[in-house]
Amino acid sequence: MRRCFDSLSDKTIKIIYDKYVEEKNKYGREEPISFEVFLEDPDQCDWVEYLMYALEERGFEYSYGPDGGDMMFGISPEKMPEDMTLKEFKDSIEKKLEDVGMSGSVYLISEGWYDG
Repeated sequence: MRRCFDSLSDKTIKIIYDKYVEEKNKYGREEPISFEVFLEDPDQCDWVEYLMYALEERGFEYSYGPDGGDMMFGISPEKMPEDMTLKEFKDSIEKKLEDVGMSGSVYLISEGWYDG
C-alpha cells in the first residue's frame, strides 16, 4: 500500500474507492481502475477529491490550511440545531467521522481574515 494511505483506515480507503467508482461510472469515459491497482498506486486518481465528495455527502465542509498542505474538515457551528448542545453537536460529528472510518478530537475552530 502506498505511503499516502498509511494514516487511513481500511474502511476510509474503501469509501474513497467506492466514491471514485461511482463518480467514474457517472461521468468518466474510461473504466475505473481495480481496487488492487488503486491500493498499489492511488496517484492514478485524485483520491483526496473523492474523499471530499464522500465527506460532503455527510454534511462536512473542508478548507486547506494557509500553507496549502494541511486540510481541515468539519461541520459549521451555524448548522448546529438550536435544540442541541455543543457537546451533542461535537459527539454527532465524531459519530459521522467514525462512520467513514476516521477518529480524532473535534475542535471548534473560528477562522477570520485580517485586511489591515
